[in-house]
Amino acid sequence: MRPVTSYTLPNGLKVLLYPDVREPTLTVNVVYKTGAKHEGPREYGMAHLLEHMAFQNTQNFRDIPRELERRGARFNANTNADRTTYYETLPASPQNLDYALAMEADRMSLALLTESALQQELVAVKKEWENSGRSGFQPLLQEMMAIAYPHHPYGRDTFGLEAGLLQARLEDIQAFYQRRYHPGLAVLSIGGAFAIEDAQRLIEKYFAPLLNRTATLDERAFELKPQFSERMIVIPKPGGPSYVGLIYRAMPGADPSFVAAQALVHCLSSHRDSPLQKKLIQTGLAREAFGFVQQSVDEGFIVFMAKPGPGRDARDLLQRLARLVESSAGSCQDKDLRRFQAENTAAWADVNRNVRAFTMQLGEFEVLGDWRLIQKEPIRSQELRLELVKNVARWLTPHNRTAGVLDPKSSHSLAGRRDRP
Repeated sequence: MRPVTSYTLPNGLKVLLYPDVREPTLTVNVVYKTGAKHEGPREYGMAHLLEHMAFQNTQNFRDIPRELERRGARFNANTNADRTTYYETLPASPQNLDYALAMEADRMSLALLTESALQQELVAVKKEWENSGRSGFQPLLQEMMAIAYPHHPYGRDTFGLEAGLLQARLEDIQAFYQRRYHPGLAVLSIGGAFAIEDAQRLIEKYFAPLLNRTATLDERAFELKPQFSERMIVIPKPGGPSYVGLIYRAMPGADPSFVAAQALVHCLSSHRDSPLQKKLIQTGLAREAFGFVQQSVDEGFIVFMAKPGPGRDARDLLQRLARLVESSAGSCQDKDLRRFQAENTAAWADVNRNVRAFTMQLGEFEVLGDWRLIQKEPIRSQELRLELVKNVARWLTPHNRTAGVLDPKSSHSLAGRRDRP
């Protein structure tokens, strides 16, 4: 991996520069530490809606997507609970570097937020929300999150439509933008074929004059109350696909045990000889069975999902899945760990070869707490010991379990929790 130049402007903007001439492109990536969790009670959905609005126009740059297309760029933006990110990958040239940095600085300070843009993007957000509700296990996962995190914003989706976003006022969007889009809450990463001196000169020109409004920001602490017993939800989905799922709350995203959790999930679900594959899929109990670890700032979580096989009962599969996960968590062997380490090393090698992906990951890890995690996590994987993997099993317990069923046979929803006060 080539060196990363890291520094912070006096106005608080974190800058990460990764010159790499292996590809004739450059990527400019801006991440704001602004996501769904930073919305107040009357602002649910605003982070995502603002992303849509700022994506299109600023006072000095109109129809940004069309101009980026004209320049041959690949570009996008997205929002989650912790952050909002914008990126563009363009053919490498001094002109494109200048354009991208000038435009992103304008987006940070002079986004064009009008009533017509608000109404247009509300329609786009609603359509995106409707489409997301049809995609596989995602509706179940979101409902499970709501009862796994009832006292934390991670329990909400980013859309906010059911919480009144359709009645959003333009002045509220503008106030949210003024509060959350500024250099003190932003990370700028640049990767690809460019000269560091040119990038630093343009950053000084376009970003250094912007004001840091962090001093006026009233950041809230997000309470993570412990879970004492199983939580359960059943969602009727007549005519839809059936899924069952489990969530186990775990570690903050920057915690060293994240890699151990990835190794354990890989051991349980990711290869032909793993317990979920052998005892659920190969027996016909499930058509699909998989797991993953969500890396989030305040607290990540471990997820297992399964899709019932033909004629199989969803609730029976859920019970089998829970028993299998929790009873097998301590059974991983050295060969399983070596398999994970080999695949994880290959995955990180792919990231290092992909300048765009690497540049974007720099910003993601800085939001998690430190961009240098991109260097530490591959090392943590190679140094991982089996006892650390098995220790992750302390999270895979019934009292820390949130279970869910997306059931086409059920006619009514059911949600329950049995935590002590």
